[in-house]
Parts: sequence; C-alpha cells; structure tokens
Amino acid sequence: MRVRRSSATARAEIAMTGMPGMASHAPMPITGFTARLGNDRKSMTLLLRRPLASGTYRVTWSAAGADTHRMGGDFSFTVR
Repeated sequence: MRVRRSSATARAEIAMTGMPGMASHAPMPITGFTARLGNDRKSMTLLLRRPLASGTYRVTWSAAGADTHRMGGDFSFTVR
C-alpha cells in the first residue's frame, strides 16, 4: 500500500510470520489496510479493516521526503 501526501512518499507492508500451534510457516501478507502519513511528517498510521488474528506479525516500512532522502525499517509484534 503506497501513501502519497504532498511531495513525500511512504510504503508499508504487514505480514503474519507465526501462528499459535504452528512452529513455522511462510509469511502471509495482510492486505486491505490503509496507511496514512501523520501531520508531523514523522509518523505513519496503518488502519486495518478488521482485527488481526492471534499470531506474530512483521511490519516493513519505507519513506522518502521532499529531498528524496529514503529511510526505512521493520519491527515485529504479537497479537494474543
């Protein structure tokens, strides 16, 4: 999902990386969410259409400002 606002761009992806009772499985992409850059131009909000199921997830993001400087990262979290 790409978000454009003014001259900055941002991108985010969500993938389920672990499910209760399964030792390992291939990452399953989560689709159907909306990403929005914050007014402060330093934050991004991901709005899901429905709650996430129990499991482990990874968010990968990247952003570029008007000066085209790119940055990005990823983080994981667990839904219980």
